[in-house]
Amino acid sequence: MKKTRFLALTLVVAIMLIGAGYAQWTDQLVMANTVTTGEMNVEFVEKCGYPSWWACERDGKYITGGIDEKDKKKMSVSFENLYPGSFVAYDALIQNKGTIPAVFDNAVVEFDASSSPELKGKLHFYMAISHYDVDGKYIPCSGRKVAAKSLNELERKLNRLLKEIRLEPGEYISFDIPEEFKEDAAKIIPGYDVNSNNCAYFWLPSSVTNEDNVENKTVKFTMTINWKQHNVQ
Repeated sequence: MKKTRFLALTLVVAIMLIGAGYAQWTDQLVMANTVTTGEMNVEFVEKCGYPSWWACERDGKYITGGIDEKDKKKMSVSFENLYPGSFVAYDALIQNKGTIPAVFDNAVVEFDASSSPELKGKLHFYMAISHYDVDGKYIPCSGRKVAAKSLNELERKLNRLLKEIRLEPGEYISFDIPEEFKEDAAKIIPGYDVNSNNCAYFWLPSSVTNEDNVENKTVKFTMTINWKQHNVQ
């Protein structure tokens, strides 16, 4: 009889414990997470007449050229029949089309092996940039300029021109001479019109003679502008 009571009590306790296990309440919190990466994308854009080129000749239209944008990352510019006392100019827009800030990293200028060293040494240039916000408004005092009397200086000057430039998403820079530098440009660039906005100027000075050995010569070069994300040192 005692054994029977003990077994019955044990069974009741066991059933109670099982019942308690099945009767407990549960609850659950779910956290759904989505992580999307940003986009790093700086490119040439066609906007408001950009890109364009033109030549300044006082007595005719002998210089030919053109701009070929094969894609948004490369712009090819060519000029032919340049001569002493004339100059050519082109402009372009570079915009941050991505979703994160882009900071200028470095610029590399590479000359084709066929380029004339004499012509490289005699071609003068003047370049400037203007910085605009996402609404297209010029950022005051953001303009910069560089100039040199030889293309051999182009890479060093281009890096100086763009040093520490930061483009927020939607912002852009143009190769235009800002108002604060136009008087300076007029003193350096032969035949420059202060009412013109075109910026990247290349010219042969009138002082060039036959002895300079630049007649019927060619210079071909590429300017590569590299950008990095804003938090990379």
